[in-house]
Amino acid sequence: MVDPADEVIVANDAAVRMIGAGLPPVLSGLVAQAREEQRLVEGAEMDIPEGGALAATAVPLSEPPGTVVLTLRDVTEQRALDRTRRELVANVSHELKTPVAAIRGFLELMEDDSMPPEARREFVGLMSAEAARLQRLVDEQLQLARLDSGGLPLEVEDMDLASLVRTAARPRAVLAGREGLDMRVHADEPVPMAGDPARLEQVLLILLDNATRHTPAGGTITVDARVQGGDALMTVTDTGEGIPPEAIGSVFDRFYRADAARARDDRRGAGLGLAIARGIVRAHGGDIEVRSEPGQGAVFTVRVPRDAAVGSTA
Repeated sequence: MVDPADEVIVANDAAVRMIGAGLPPVLSGLVAQAREEQRLVEGAEMDIPEGGALAATAVPLSEPPGTVVLTLRDVTEQRALDRTRRELVANVSHELKTPVAAIRGFLELMEDDSMPPEARREFVGLMSAEAARLQRLVDEQLQLARLDSGGLPLEVEDMDLASLVRTAARPRAVLAGREGLDMRVHADEPVPMAGDPARLEQVLLILLDNATRHTPAGGTITVDARVQGGDALMTVTDTGEGIPPEAIGSVFDRFYRADAARARDDRRGAGLGLAIARGIVRAHGGDIEVRSEPGQGAVFTVRVPRDAAVGSTA
C-alpha cells in the first residue's frame, strides 16, 4: 500500500523480497496513473535485479484519498514459457516452409505438358520424399506434445535390454557398413529390466541415426548395453566430429541442430530426435546424458532404473 506521498506504508514479505523497501520509478508511474485516473491500471512490467520479471497492478482506494494498492506478480516463468512458445512456432513454421515450397515448385513445373515422362516420375518421387518429411515433423511434434502432457502411454513388460540392442542394431549395422562405417555391438550379457521395448528401441534408433549423421566414412560406432547396480545402461559411442563445449547443453533442445558443416545434409532431420529420446527415457524414470569433445566423437549414455516404478510423464 502506497500513501499520497508515494511512501510504502504496508508491504508483505514477498513484496519486500521483490522490490525492497522503496518504490521503483516504473511503479511510481503506475501509481500516479491509477491515482489520477481513479481506476485500476495494470500491465506494467519490471526486471528484478537478481534476474526475472514482475508484473504490477495498481488500484486506487477511496479512503484514505490518494492511497493506492499495488499487486505484484512474478512472471519470470511465464516470460520464459512465452519465449519458448514463440521460438517453437517460429521453428515449426520454418521447418514446414521448406518441404511445402519444394512441393509447390515441383507441381508448377509439372504443369508443363511438354515435360518428359522420366522427369515427371523423378519429380513425383521428390514430392513423395518431401511429403514424408512433413509427416515426420507432424508425428514428432505430436509425440513431443504427448510427452509434455504425460499422455504418452508406456506398455511396460519384463524385457532384456541387451537382446533388444542386438536385434535393433543389426540392420543399422548393415546400413552403416554401406556408408563406410563400422558399427560394433557389445551386449552379450542379459540386462533384465521392466520397460517399454518399442519406446526404448526408438531411443536406440534415434541415437544410432544421430551417430551416423555425425560420423564420417571410416569411423566407428559402438553400442553397449549392461547392468550397473540397479540401473540398465545403454551407450552409443561414435568417433565423429564431436560437439563443441558451448553446444553440449543444447543438444537435447527441440530444433537444435549442429552446424550444417558438421551434419551430413542428406540425413539432417528437424532437430527433434534427441528431445524425443530424452522424453522417453525420463518417462521410464531415467535420464540421458552426453559427453563429447570436438574431434573426439561423442558418448550418449541412457540410464534407466531396472526395477523402479515406470510413469508416463516426461
